[in-house]
Amino acid sequence: MKILEIYNNFIPTIGGVEKHIYYLAKCFKKEGEWPIVFSWDAKKPSLEVIDGIPVYRINMPKILSLLRYPFVIYLALIIFRLTKKWKIDIIHAHDYLNGVAAAISSIFSKKPVIVTFHLPIQNTTWISGKIKPSIVIEWPLKIFFILKCSLIICVSEYTKKESLKLFKYNNNKFIVIRNWVPPDTSVMLDNQSTIHVNYSHFQNYILTVGRLSEAHKRFSLAILALRLLRDKGYDINLVIVGGDGPDKNYYIRLSKKLEVMDNVFLLTNIPEDQLKHLYRNSEIFILPSLYEGLPLVLIEALKFSKPVIATNVGGVPEIIKHGYNGFLIPPDDVKKLVQKIEVLLNNLSLKELFGKRSLLIYNQMFSEKNCRRTVILFRYLAGKSQNRQQNMNMNC
Repeated sequence: MKILEIYNNFIPTIGGVEKHIYYLAKCFKKEGEWPIVFSWDAKKPSLEVIDGIPVYRINMPKILSLLRYPFVIYLALIIFRLTKKWKIDIIHAHDYLNGVAAAISSIFSKKPVIVTFHLPIQNTTWISGKIKPSIVIEWPLKIFFILKCSLIICVSEYTKKESLKLFKYNNNKFIVIRNWVPPDTSVMLDNQSTIHVNYSHFQNYILTVGRLSEAHKRFSLAILALRLLRDKGYDINLVIVGGDGPDKNYYIRLSKKLEVMDNVFLLTNIPEDQLKHLYRNSEIFILPSLYEGLPLVLIEALKFSKPVIATNVGGVPEIIKHGYNGFLIPPDDVKKLVQKIEVLLNNLSLKELFGKRSLLIYNQMFSEKNCRRTVILFRYLAGKSQNRQQNMNMNC
């Protein structure tokens, strides 16, 4: 079975969706299938192999990224061409607009389309961006999308619930398969950063991981919490591990302003083996985001048996059970964040208990069992499509 995975970016850009696609592709390969990743994050077309995964990249003209409907048509034509060229059996697009393009391409390719929603579509830039979609076109487009898709996978119950508010028909096509993290979380890259961190200063630290975007991850709250904790006499540090994002310099300036520059370690593009070390040796993992789908970084924290403090947004409550393996706090509430950090720092037995429960939840809900379920579904839909095509050929 050949699967075409479609998303804007792919590794070496390491975000939640990129990691999800990487883990999924590795899972398909392990099960004997052939995944191919298609993205448009290159300056010129290229075909490369990353850890055994074929990756085809193109350069998307900037003007198209601003024009919603021409972008969809252009992308649909490319998907159709690749589907025909590589004899793809099933098309898997990530997020709504890419799914619409895949659905249009399937008119001609006759291949089944599966779309994964990582966030409710009203939270994506395509819906809430500066250029508003036309209502006259959008509703027929949604109807077409839902009719052409074979399946819509939501990574959390929250994503499914919110997305269904915009799709009040054919909701039987929506299912939940939660994100997962494999036992070996390493992302093996030939071109990965060779930065090596001196860990001698990294003691008694709180860890947070995510894109350096204040509008999304709200890492300023973590820096402010650190200042307040140190004012109370806690010998604690903060490690922020980020990929890309617009606000790195802002966090540096804020750390200087709050006079915690020597206690905030802002790391970008570090190798996965070092990230695992940081997870393993952290005291507490925090995620003060304003919105989330089902963040992989929280699942990774669970895998490393970490107590977690996170904002009560999106699908986070499906990972963190308040008072069981961590604490949930309101967004932008630095006092609550400091209070819950203090509870864990002052109660070693509770911190260890939360960590053990985190690992238990990981094994129960976010292991490779979710991956195998995905493979079974894809095989079923690909086989169903092939049988239908054979029947059509016989009738002809």
